[in-house]
Amino acid sequence: MIVVNKPIARELVRRGVAAQAAGHLEDAAWDYTSALRMDPYCVAALENRASVRATLGQTAQAFADCAVALKLEPNQPTALNKRDVLRRELGDLTSALADFNRAVELLPDYADALANRAVIQHQRWNHAPVVADLTKALATSPTPTSIEKSWQLLTVFRSDAFYHLDRTEEAMADYRSVYAKRPRLFTTLVCRTIRTTVHDHGPRQCLPIASDTCFAIQEIISPWPGEQSSISV
Repeated sequence: MIVVNKPIARELVRRGVAAQAAGHLEDAAWDYTSALRMDPYCVAALENRASVRATLGQTAQAFADCAVALKLEPNQPTALNKRDVLRRELGDLTSALADFNRAVELLPDYADALANRAVIQHQRWNHAPVVADLTKALATSPTPTSIEKSWQLLTVFRSDAFYHLDRTEEAMADYRSVYAKRPRLFTTLVCRTIRTTVHDHGPRQCLPIASDTCFAIQEIISPWPGEQSSISV
């Protein structure tokens, strides 16, 4: 007979969350495992342990945790999102996209699932859905300092999709918004976008994008009339 102690399980999950936030991943995994011994049906412990295991490179174990969480709660959008990030990393884009769709259907303003779905659409060269998902993700997700870089990366990512749709003014507006906030981070994010394009579509397709992006960068970092450039090296 399984003896369930939910209060202790919840306390262990809270302790695991604190350890995970502090970067003590092994300790967090131990706390989540201990929580599951107290309550084998604790979906939060399963989801959080899946995140820790994924970060530690334990993909199979992380996937198994997500599978158990979804067996307990089939309509849990956060578990769907975590599992499908793993599926995407394993190259199973079709299954990942189907479950991201399901996660967004269950929770339409779920910024993480919207952003992750946009990544797959970008890999499939479907730029209109990328713009739609990222626009909604950026509108619904809060932007505290802790996720500021993520917000900026998504904005650069969306500007790349705007560019491919010949929506140049909107692409430039996104680039400018990122540059205005973090000039030194700007070029790094753009280079990361180009590198992702090379990885997904090959260098030949990326070459004109990289060339045009360099011209765009020059226009953005050049001072406006009567202003001095704020770029620092």
